[in-house]
Formats: sequence, structure tokens, C-alpha cells
Amino acid sequence: MSLSDLAALGSFISGIAVVATLAFLLLQTRQTIRNQRSLMQQGRTARIVDLMYRQMEPQLMEAVQRGRDGDTTLDPSQVETFLRIAQATLTSMEDTYLQHKLGTIDPAVRMTSTSRLADLLAQPGMRAGWNIFRPFFAQDFAEHCDRLISETPLAPPSDRVAKWKADVDTLTKSATVRFKTSRTSEKHL
Repeated sequence: MSLSDLAALGSFISGIAVVATLAFLLLQTRQTIRNQRSLMQQGRTARIVDLMYRQMEPQLMEAVQRGRDGDTTLDPSQVETFLRIAQATLTSMEDTYLQHKLGTIDPAVRMTSTSRLADLLAQPGMRAGWNIFRPFFAQDFAEHCDRLISETPLAPPSDRVAKWKADVDTLTKSATVRFKTSRTSEKHL
């Protein structure tokens, strides 16, 4: 084997090593992207859950419920409390919107977030809060919210407690009927 044959063999082996390195780098990049998306989703979830827990604090709960419905009899401190919660919620939604634009949030999460944002902006108190805080948000997010507002009618105040109780009652009656029916069928066997 001549020196030029050895050089050619070395060049061939070097080429294979470069291809293998690039393939490994591609796999590593894909895994890094998955991990980054996972971390972004985990952070988003933690932020949302924390905000939900904070709204359950007794001194906040009433202001949030009444503020959401647009109750104009709130005292000034309750209005400020509600507005801070509204601003935090909108900021969280803006972050999800911007993360989607960067490609770090799954499209399904963006769809869910957009649906939730439309529901929030249909509430009279939240919409009034949006009018106050709109100038402090990114222009494209502000336009996104404005579009949702134009497409979504203002919702009347809702009584989620009454709806929950009615749903539990319906489900319980339905389960009782199914249970009695299955017990009757077992007796005939």
C-alpha cells in the first residue's frame, strides 16, 4: 500500500467521522429542543398554577370573583386587587403568546391559551382591565387581544358555583339510575 493509498484511506475515514459527528449533533440538537420545550411548558404550568392558588387566598377571592363580573360596588382596594390579578393573568397570556411565536410552545398549547384568553376577555371586569393595561403589552399581542375582543361578545356574569352544583346533581342522578339498572340486571342473572 502506497503513501497516497494511506492518505486516501485516512481521508475516507475522516469523512465518515465528520458525517457521524454531524448525525450525533443533529440528534443532540433535537433532544435539546425537546428539553427546552418541556422546560418552557413546565414553567408555564407552574406560573399558571401559582396564579390560581394565589387567587384562592380569602382576601383575594371575593375581589377576583366580583371584579371578573364587573361589580362596580367594589371598594378601591378591591378594584386594585382585581386589577393586579388581571394584569398578572394577561402578562402570563402574553408570555405564552410570545413563546409560541419563538417556537418554544406547542401549537396545541397556543390554541388552548387563545381560547382561555378569549373567555377571559369576554368578562366585563377583565375587558375593562385590558383597556387600562393595553399600552403596556407588546403591539402584536395587543392586536391579538383586540381581535379576540372584536370576535367575542361580552359575557354576562356567571355563577360557576350554581353550574357546578347543577352538574354534580345531574351526574349523581345519572350514576344512580345506571347503578340501579345494573343492579336490577344482575338480579335477573
